Amino acid sequence: MIADSKTTKKVDSYIALQREVSKPEILVEDDIKYTLCDRRENVGDKKANYFMSFNLPFEADAFPIDSNLSKTFPELQQLNVDQIITVPIPSEKYDEFIDGKTIEMKIPLYTGSTTPGALSAITIHGSSYSSEKALKSESNVMLGDNIVFLFSDDINPPYTGFTRNELGDGDDKSNQTTWEGPTSSPNDRPGATSYVEVQDFYNTDQRTNVNYSVPVPSGYPDNRPGYNYDIPVGFAVLDKGYIVLTHTEITQNFPWEDGLIMSGGTPVSYSSLPPAVQQNVETKTDVFFNQNDISELATEASILRYKSLDTSFKMTSVCIAMPQEFYLSNNPTWDKQKAIDAINNDEEFANFDPVYLTEIGLYNSFGELIGVARLSEPVEKDFVNAVTFEVNLEM
Repeated sequence: MIADSKTTKKVDSYIALQREVSKPEILVEDDIKYTLCDRRENVGDKKANYFMSFNLPFEADAFPIDSNLSKTFPELQQLNVDQIITVPIPSEKYDEFIDGKTIEMKIPLYTGSTTPGALSAITIHGSSYSSEKALKSESNVMLGDNIVFLFSDDINPPYTGFTRNELGDGDDKSNQTTWEGPTSSPNDRPGATSYVEVQDFYNTDQRTNVNYSVPVPSGYPDNRPGYNYDIPVGFAVLDKGYIVLTHTEITQNFPWEDGLIMSGGTPVSYSSLPPAVQQNVETKTDVFFNQNDISELATEASILRYKSLDTSFKMTSVCIAMPQEFYLSNNPTWDKQKAIDAINNDEEFANFDPVYLTEIGLYNSFGELIGVARLSEPVEKDFVNAVTFEVNLEM
């Protein structure tokens, strides 16, 4: 329906309320499927296209270690890896957005000096480089918008030195001992420390060992024991529903052989596949883990917890019918002939029968009807009175 300019008027609207609803989600078993992607040309992995999709370097030389971006944000150089593991979150398992600071993920992993090592599990948490506290998302100079980074105590605990915030004040992070934070609340999780925050406090970090994902040369911002920035194990794209694991400690020790793949609609053990097929990187696609398959683990593995967010807005429009406005009607119950006779006889408009308003239509800038408000009872409007309505539209 297109608006008639003779019977409409422009009204002002404003956002009166923004409401955010969160819903906890827990994913297990075949809701968490792991896929290996390799960017190296000699591997010929078609899934290498995911590197470009996530704004990751498509080859090592695409993000030179001596580039200004790498030297300013050396933590991003730790994403310049040949292999990543992608974990798509089913679209029905989140609404508009995922609250990144609530992400807690356990994944199975081989640990120890033997190959393969003992099957264990590590825990991963979401955090942000843009705040002292973990935020639900951040915009990153390389990865783009709606990103949260992932960290693990099992690979590198959080930074424990001094930083300088945006106000120029120093901050002591020596009490940060775990990415889980001092309480079970995700709001208490520590924010990640970028190299740009610590350049005034060289070598104040109390950690002694660094588990790099990408080796860095001597003279690079920091490659010593007592390192000075937090190294991610991956990141999450919160509006697209993807977990991306990047750290070589994960990608090189992931227990594909202990997982399952779907074959003909039936879960099939990866280890039961012929060796030639196992060696084909294409088979490391949509691998998942049942709890029974990793029963030797003391803790749950392959489990993902987070909160799904849905944001709604209430738009309020104030609709005013002033004197000499909206006093005519095409409704057949209204005595239109009486109005015509009054006009022909030069009578006052006040002699018209009043109209009774029962609906209010809202139109967009293209003149298209986008909403109708029906009143609980008719409201009288004549030639001389004014009426006001406040229309709320949930979006």
